[in-house]
Amino acid sequence: MQSDAKQVEINEFAERFIQKTAKGLVGKAGLTESDIEDIQQDMRLALLQHLQDFDLSRGHVNKFIACVVRTQAKKIIEYRLCDMRDPKREEFSLDDKIPRSPFQEATYGDLTSGKEDTRRPIVRSERDRRDMEIDVATMLAKLPKKVRRLCELVKTMTVRDAAKRLKMPEVKAYQEIHGLRDRFRRAGLEDYLGHPR
Repeated sequence: MQSDAKQVEINEFAERFIQKTAKGLVGKAGLTESDIEDIQQDMRLALLQHLQDFDLSRGHVNKFIACVVRTQAKKIIEYRLCDMRDPKREEFSLDDKIPRSPFQEATYGDLTSGKEDTRRPIVRSERDRRDMEIDVATMLAKLPKKVRRLCELVKTMTVRDAAKRLKMPEVKAYQEIHGLRDRFRRAGLEDYLGHPR
């Protein structure tokens, strides 16, 4: 019977059942119409992986197909719900105060600027740029290694991505950046900070 099992393929019933089941998941666990094709692909893949285990002597192939597709649908929903419950995923209000912030009343909203910056960029002479490079390098050399690495990373990526790369909470990364701005001000290098983003 095993040779018969190898010949079983995704049939017309399987395609119709996959389409119907995928459409039935829309609206559950945040799934939308745009997810249908991906859901169907996941179901087809699961079916192809399990069809080799099908034994004709134990039942009808359509019942087996329905069972595999329903099981995959449950897994998709469970995965989506687990992702939503992930403790690393934090939801908060922009009005919430940042814990252990170096600023008295800093909120998450302070970390973003809803205003468009209309100021003109500062134009510096070549000598001023060289002086700035020396001053910034001197300041950065005094920082802890992880903060220096954060500064390097945010030159080319978002704070969120840099925090992930450093295995640092995003809030902590923003706190470090705000703390860094404060260090520059205390050192009299406020002109080098540029416009806050």
